[in-house]
Amino acid sequence: MRKADKNKLLVIVSISLLFFLAGCVDTGVQVIPSTIDFTSQVKIINLAAGMGTANVSLKTASGKTIPFSAIAFGSKSPLTAVPSGSAKLYVTYTTGGPDTIQVLAQTYYKMNFFIVSADGKKGSVVANLSRYIQSAGDTSIYKKGVAQVSFFNGSPDGSLTSVSSVLGSDTSAIALESSLAMGEGSSTFVGLKPGNYKFILTASDGTTDSQTIVTANLTEKNRYTVIVYDKMSSIKSTILTDD
Repeated sequence: MRKADKNKLLVIVSISLLFFLAGCVDTGVQVIPSTIDFTSQVKIINLAAGMGTANVSLKTASGKTIPFSAIAFGSKSPLTAVPSGSAKLYVTYTTGGPDTIQVLAQTYYKMNFFIVSADGKKGSVVANLSRYIQSAGDTSIYKKGVAQVSFFNGSPDGSLTSVSSVLGSDTSAIALESSLAMGEGSSTFVGLKPGNYKFILTASDGTTDSQTIVTANLTEKNRYTVIVYDKMSSIKSTILTDD
């Protein structure tokens, strides 16, 4: 075979091979998106004493508005997925306000936004990181045979000074790192064995003590936040369960 013919044959084979390889490309593979949707999961808890029901919407930095249902005093919103990043909470109340509050929704985290008020007129937000969204089955966090409890104070004029837990006939003191003023929460979780508990919470304004009691059935592999809120004259308590 002449050299020119060999060159023509190589060209034809090469072109045929290119068409063959193109036909083998897997067109069913998912295309990598040009942008990634970073999200957070947010729960809003209305602890703004003296301001009634809170109507809340969240506006993201990109201008997207996410409405929340009306949140009664002492109640929480459903857990809601929102774009992560800087955002503003627009809040109107039955009395007091309205408020525009800057918040930061952190990527891939579940968060609690506690709305508190020192004066019954303006609210502020205390952000609490709960956990990574994808860590629900993490046995290093949610341990077999253990329920975990933390504490938060939303009372404007009283500090949470002491906590006792009652399980059946057994009453035990739970040590706090220090007294918790308005907007402060315990930095660690207390591990308790599962069961039907009564928590006796004592708040103080420095002169007078007031007590409030909340009951809850604590189950293993769950986390809870026990909350004190409202003014000392009508101190209340509630408990949140991590979703």
